Amino acid sequence: MRIGFVGAGKVGTSLAKLLTERGKTVSGFYSRSPISAAEAAQFTNTTHFEDINQLLDASDVLFLTVPDGQIATVYRTLNPNLLVDKIICHCSGALSTAVFEGIEKHGASAFSVHPFVAINSRFESYQQLPHSIFTLESKPIREEHRTSMLSLLHDLDLHVEEIFGESKVAYHGAAVMASNLVLGLLSCAREELVAAGFSEAGANEAILSLASGNLQNACKAAGDPLVEALTGPVQRGDATTVAAHLKAFRGEHREIYRLLSEQLLPLAKKKNELLDDTELVALLSGEEENNK
Repeated sequence: MRIGFVGAGKVGTSLAKLLTERGKTVSGFYSRSPISAAEAAQFTNTTHFEDINQLLDASDVLFLTVPDGQIATVYRTLNPNLLVDKIICHCSGALSTAVFEGIEKHGASAFSVHPFVAINSRFESYQQLPHSIFTLESKPIREEHRTSMLSLLHDLDLHVEEIFGESKVAYHGAAVMASNLVLGLLSCAREELVAAGFSEAGANEAILSLASGNLQNACKAAGDPLVEALTGPVQRGDATTVAAHLKAFRGEHREIYRLLSEQLLPLAKKKNELLDDTELVALLSGEEENNK
């Protein structure tokens, strides 16, 4: 199986390096920037192409590792006569294989292969990819193509989860929740600590230490990691403390605290089936305020 890459940025270069490290055949790179393609080819000990369709012709699998807004445009530049029996992939988190409009009419299979991991370095991130999670969404014209792609990803020591095309946007939103939005939450906590008297440096150290420690507890959990790592007033059923927090916070911070605490209630019940959360449910749903 010969694997080519259109686009020589962080994702394409990292994937190609991992493939070559695992003994897979990378046919090479094409990029609008010949310099980038040449750099990626040198790094992976492959070659670079000056014509995208020459790369397509030399590949069984073609990854379009370009920005989301360019995927459809780049796909339309591919010669339909060269697409027969090919596998065309992109690595977008939010887009599905629907972006490859009409691909089945050309006798090719479409796949979305998305790394559920932050790739932030063009020449170093490949080392972090083994054992990470990748998601696969597919529109194969033949089941053998799906089998081949799963086999390829498993050969790279990747944990593969298959998802539905119609769920790609929600899936990508969930990934953002688990990564970037966590930083937004920590920013809220930092603001409250600074308002309480912390220096900004001290607040940074405090929130990162607490958050990383809690994540480590979750990572070490034998059962449900979110349940086992849960501590704090919601887990204890301490409505008095939660009410005090709600009174102390203002505006968006109060609403963020309320909504996220509400999300903790099912986890708290799983951790302690005997937990009486009646007061908490009323408090966090706003019932108590409405009854005043």
